[in-house]
Amino acid sequence: MQLKLSIIIPFRASEDRSYIMERLNQFEIEKNNSIEYILVDSGSPFSLQQKIKQICNQKSIRYLYQNTKNDIFAIGSARDYGVEHANGEFVTFLDIDLISVDGFINKLLLQCEIEIENQKKSFFTVPCFYLTPEGSELFLKTDIKTRDDIFYQFYLDGDKNYIQNLAPSSSVMVLRKNHYLSVGGHSPAFKGHGYEDFELIHRLLKLSGHIPRSREYYTDSKTWDSNLYKGFRATFSMLGQKAFANKLYVYHIWHPRPPTNGYENKRFINHTNALNMFKKFDTDAIHPTALVDKTAKVENILYFGVPFSNAPECIRDAMPHLGNIIYTKEYYYQDDNDNFSKEKFENFLKYQNIDKVIFPNPYGNKIRLAIYNYVKENNINYYCFERGALPDSWFFDSNGFNYDSSSYYEKNWSQKLTEKEEIFTNDYIESLFTKGDSLEVQSSQVGKDVLSEKLKIGNNKVLFVPFQRPSDTVIKYFASKLKDNILPRLKKLVWTAKIKKLNINDFQFQKKYLNIKSTMSNFQEIIDNVAKELRTYGWQVLVKQHPSETYKLDMNYVTVVPDNTNMYDLIDLADSVALINSGMGLYAMMALKPCFIFGEAFYNYEGLNIKINTHSSDEIVQLILSTTTIDKKKMFQFIHYLITNMYSFGEAKTVTRVEKDGSKRTITKSIDFYQFVIDKKIIFDYEKDKKFIIPFGSPLFNRFKLDMANHRQKKPIVQKKPIVQNNISSFNRKINKFKRNKKLFFEDSQNSLIRLIGKIFFIK
Repeated sequence: MQLKLSIIIPFRASEDRSYIMERLNQFEIEKNNSIEYILVDSGSPFSLQQKIKQICNQKSIRYLYQNTKNDIFAIGSARDYGVEHANGEFVTFLDIDLISVDGFINKLLLQCEIEIENQKKSFFTVPCFYLTPEGSELFLKTDIKTRDDIFYQFYLDGDKNYIQNLAPSSSVMVLRKNHYLSVGGHSPAFKGHGYEDFELIHRLLKLSGHIPRSREYYTDSKTWDSNLYKGFRATFSMLGQKAFANKLYVYHIWHPRPPTNGYENKRFINHTNALNMFKKFDTDAIHPTALVDKTAKVENILYFGVPFSNAPECIRDAMPHLGNIIYTKEYYYQDDNDNFSKEKFENFLKYQNIDKVIFPNPYGNKIRLAIYNYVKENNINYYCFERGALPDSWFFDSNGFNYDSSSYYEKNWSQKLTEKEEIFTNDYIESLFTKGDSLEVQSSQVGKDVLSEKLKIGNNKVLFVPFQRPSDTVIKYFASKLKDNILPRLKKLVWTAKIKKLNINDFQFQKKYLNIKSTMSNFQEIIDNVAKELRTYGWQVLVKQHPSETYKLDMNYVTVVPDNTNMYDLIDLADSVALINSGMGLYAMMALKPCFIFGEAFYNYEGLNIKINTHSSDEIVQLILSTTTIDKKKMFQFIHYLITNMYSFGEAKTVTRVEKDGSKRTITKSIDFYQFVIDKKIIFDYEKDKKFIIPFGSPLFNRFKLDMANHRQKKPIVQKKPIVQNNISSFNRKINKFKRNKKLFFEDSQNSLIRLIGKIFFIK
C-alpha cells in the first residue's frame, strides 16, 4: 500500500554551524502510518554522519546520503533527491529550522484532500511564522500543547518582539510526487541560499493556472507584508491562504547567518537568476530534465530524439517511470550506402548498457523501421509510443505497433466483465458520444435528422466512408490487398522503356504503361463501384475527406459531405461504415454499426466488424446488405481493455503546419497526461484538468481588494503625457500671476514658506 505523504528534510551539517545538529535533536515528528519522514544528508562531513544517522534512527526518520560534499549546498537538489526516493503519493519539505505545531500532520493530510483532490497539477504552500531570537527561545520552552495558541495571539496582537513576520507562502509546498518528478523539481542552476523554491513555484503556478497573476509580476517587493496585488510575491501568497484559514502553518526558529559563508553569498545571484528564469519559462515552457522514480527498478532507456525537443517533451509525464533516458538519432546507425548498420547499433547498445528502446512510430523512416525489426528479432525489450484511436489516447506498447502488435490478440481482451466494469465502459461510450470529443477538430453536432435533411437522404439507408491520409503509416504498411502489385508488369515495363527510349524511373511513364494506382486510388474505385450498385437497393454512400488533406476525390456515385460535417452525426446517420483501417472503426463499433474493413486493423475480430477480402463490388454489396448487427458484449470487452489496459490519456498541445502541397500537418509539442498506463498497469489516474481560475471576487483576495479597485479606476484615465502637460501649464500660470501682481501671488500661495516671504517684503 502506497503511503499518503513523504516529508523530506534537506540537511547539511558543518563545523561553522553548530546549531544545525542542535536543530536536528529538537526536530519534532508526528507518528502516522500514512506518512514517512526522509532526511537527505547532502554532503555533511564524514565525522558527523554517524551521529546524524543515530539521531534519525531514534526519531524513526529514514536516512539518505547524497554525496555532494565538494559542492556548495543546494537545498533544491537535496529536496529532489528525497522525492526520487519517496514512497508517498504526495511530497512536502520541512527545513531543519522549521517546527510544526501539534496536530500538523492530520491537518496537512486533510488539506491535501480538500485542496488537491484528484487533480494532477493542484498544489499549495504552508505559511510560515518567522520568529525573533526572543520568540524562538520562548517557543522552544513553551509546552507543545499550548504554544501554538499563545504565539498565534502574538501574531494577532502584532507583537514584533516574538514574531518577526508571516510569510504566507513558504518552501513547504505540497504536491503530487508524480507531478514533481515530471517537471524536474528544482532547477540545477541554483546553488547556495535562496530563490530556488520561487523558481519552481513559478513553473507549477504556470501549469496549474488557477491563480490570476498580479500586475508587474516580474518585480520583487522583497516583503510579504503588503496589501498591493503587485509583484510575484503577491501571487505566491495566494497559495497559502486556504491553509492559513485552517490554521495550518509552521514556525521558523531564528538562527545566525555567517557573513562569509559561500551558501549565503549566492543569494544575490540566485535572485537575479530566478527573475530571468521566470521570463524564460513563460516563453519556452521548458522544465529541467525530468527526475526518475527510484523506488522502482531503474533501467537505461534508448530514445530516438533530442532532449527538450517536441518528441521527448510529449512523454515528459511518463519519463519518471521509464528510467534513465539516453538519446540518440537513427541516422547515426547507417552505413556508407545509407542502410542500417547492425554493427554500429550493437556497439551502442553494449556501450550504453541499454535495457529497453522506445520507438516513436517505428515505421517513421527506413532506418528506424530496420532498427525496430532488429530489436524484435533479437528479443530486446521495447515500447512503441504513438497516438491511440480514441480522443486523448496514447499507447506505450511492448508487443508491437498498431496492427502488428500482439497486445490486441483476442485472448488478451476477451474476458467476461463484471457488472461494474460494464457500467464503467458504457458510461465512457455515452460520455464520448455526448461530448463529441474526437481525434481531429470537429464542427458542432447538429443531429442526424438535420444532417439527413441537409444531405437529402430521405428514407434511404446510408453507408458512411471516412477517407484517410495517403501518407499515414497504417495506409502505407497496413492496407493489405489494396496495395497495387506491379511485379507481374515490371518485365513489360523494362522492354517498353528500351523500345521507346524512355526513362524507366519517370513516374508519369510508369503510371501510363503500368497503370499504377495508389492504395487510395484503388479504394476510391472500389467504393465508387459499390456505391453505384448500392443505389439500386435504396442506399446512399456518404464520403468524407480527411480534414488535413487537399487532394480531390475522383468518384462519381458518392456524396462527398462538406469538410465541416461532424463525424458523430455521420456515424449516427449511417447504417454501416466502410474504411481501410481508420480509427473511425472503433466509433462505428461503439455505435453498434457494422463496419467493413478493407485493410488490416488492430480491432478486426469476428463479431466486432467484417473483414473484406475481395474487390468484387457484387460480393461487397451483398455483405453490406446482409450484415446488420455486431456483438455488444464483445464490443464492451474490447473497449474496456483499451481504456484500462492499453491506453494512456492526455491532452495534446499542437500546432498546425501547412505543407508544400497545401495539406496540413499537425505537430504535437507536448502531452498533459491525466492517465498513464504501461505494461497493463495504471501508474496514475487523475481527473481531467478543470482549468479553474479563482475569481477576484473570492474572499481569498480580500487583502488586495482595495488596491485592485483603486488600480481598476485609475488605469483607464492615468496617462503620463497629459499629466506632464498640465504641470507645465500650471507653472506658466503661476509665473504670469507673479508678473501681474507680486503681492497677490504671495498672499494666495498654498505654501506657508512663500506666504512668509510675502509678508516680509510687503509689510503694511
